[in-house]
Amino acid sequence: MRRSGCGADLAASLLSLHEVDSTEVQDPWSLSGSTLSSGSAGFSKIKFRLSSKDASWWPPAPDCLVIHLTDFAAMTLKGTTIADLALPGRLARILDANGLTTLEALLGQNERELLALPGVGPGSLRALLDALGDRGLFLAVDPWAPYECARHGAAQWDVTLCTHFLCEECSNSFTADSFGGEQPIFVGSPHVGHCSHCNLILEIRIRQWLLCTWCDRVLRSLGRSIASSRFIVDTWAETIAPHVPAIELREVDEPRLVRRNAATIAAKVASADFEGVDIDTGELLFAIELKTGKSYITGDAIGAKMGTFQLDQGDCDDITTVAERDAVPVYLFHAQLIDRAAPPTVRFAPVAFWWTDLFAMNEYFIESRTRPRETKIAAYFNTAMFRTVPELIEHLRDGGPARLKERIANEGLPRLY
Repeated sequence: MRRSGCGADLAASLLSLHEVDSTEVQDPWSLSGSTLSSGSAGFSKIKFRLSSKDASWWPPAPDCLVIHLTDFAAMTLKGTTIADLALPGRLARILDANGLTTLEALLGQNERELLALPGVGPGSLRALLDALGDRGLFLAVDPWAPYECARHGAAQWDVTLCTHFLCEECSNSFTADSFGGEQPIFVGSPHVGHCSHCNLILEIRIRQWLLCTWCDRVLRSLGRSIASSRFIVDTWAETIAPHVPAIELREVDEPRLVRRNAATIAAKVASADFEGVDIDTGELLFAIELKTGKSYITGDAIGAKMGTFQLDQGDCDDITTVAERDAVPVYLFHAQLIDRAAPPTVRFAPVAFWWTDLFAMNEYFIESRTRPRETKIAAYFNTAMFRTVPELIEHLRDGGPARLKERIANEGLPRLY
């Protein structure tokens, strides 16, 4: 939710009205743990909002008191006028012609309402916002404005209230690492069930954030990725490692959701999910990129059979980047997970996994095209490129990674699309 109002100075000036020690306040917009006067006893937080028209805005918590700043505007802005903003003459005349003759009246408007005035366009609004910002002032919150996504902070119309069953640890991780400290706007009563992120049976609660469609989908997919990674580690230890004891499997890119902004995008480095390392020398032998889905490829027919395998071109590029940078073959694993009802949540049940290598991907590539209902371009492959776990054991035991490494050195990396 966008924070608008008369700025930190105005919020700070209100503290004395409620006998709050301003030295204890880190964020004047969210006053936690403050001692309030008898007029607001029983509330542990204050939220300052500008316009009394914003009464439909949801309270952040049952113990949160919302104070509308227009109730105090005359007191705190006394002596400040629209003329002090030094607005362009044309804009000042438009405001005056529409009855916005005082600063209090102007600050009671939101951007949408001002843009609806004849003669006020984006340029005029920008000039007004700059003039207000220079004095630490802001327009009112628009109760009909799109919400901001908690993960990437942009307001857009597909942002909506999203519900997740999470344990305390996973919820805290999302708050700190994914949502820039943004706490869930609703927390439900406790239940025992599978956390939708770590998939462990723990005490869980419904937790809700405002998220865009894309970020909500990514968040929901992470639980399956974690369950899939755990399945690969367990299968390796129980089924594969006894046949190739000299190879240690290491997880190097644990699935997690980071806050999406320019800094995290710029800092992104291509990385595989697992690495196979010589247990004696520490030499890197190969890397593994893991993908997860609900369809099976061969063997026991649980669920739906996969028609073609799809891989975003960006993921293809990451695979070849790792192979070139680390000078090792990279394998692609596909793990099948299906959802099983475990009220009040869902359990992610692993079934099987299959594998392939870069040369097989090159051989079985079909075409690239945009996925339905998406904008990303994906490479499509024939599923005949995948092989089974027993074939993986034989491949590793017979020096398959070394042969692939030599082939890459002689022929170069194959194109994946």
